[in-house]
Amino acid sequence: MSRYPAFDALLRFAARYERVNVKWRRELGISTNERLVLAHLSHEGSLTAADLSKRVGMTSAAMTTLIDRLEAANLVKRVPDQRDRRRILLYPTKHMLQSSQELTESVAREVQAIVESLQERDRRLVQDLLERFGDIFERHASS
Repeated sequence: MSRYPAFDALLRFAARYERVNVKWRRELGISTNERLVLAHLSHEGSLTAADLSKRVGMTSAAMTTLIDRLEAANLVKRVPDQRDRRRILLYPTKHMLQSSQELTESVAREVQAIVESLQERDRRLVQDLLERFGDIFERHASS
């Protein structure tokens, strides 16, 4: 028996999630880092290349090349920042959002059904645990 059963369950979950993530990346024709960039943009709405470089852990030159590929595939668009025209913001395209939704819809629906079967207090607990676990992983990925 493991000393860390909750962590073991997280690892099993992560391995299963990665299997479906590989399928999604294959269907979109993108790499792991491209998927990470798209996930950050989907969640945040817009970010600069510098922000994405920090979040994904890539050099600015590598990020520029990655963004060029995503833009050529109609998955992201570059838009001058309205407040500071020197800055360029990256946004997910409608095509990317629609493609992503088509790929993730059935999984999202099943997850939501499980969550909705819980009492409100338990829903908040699950959400809080997932956020806290995510914070731990983010902290360790950044160190």
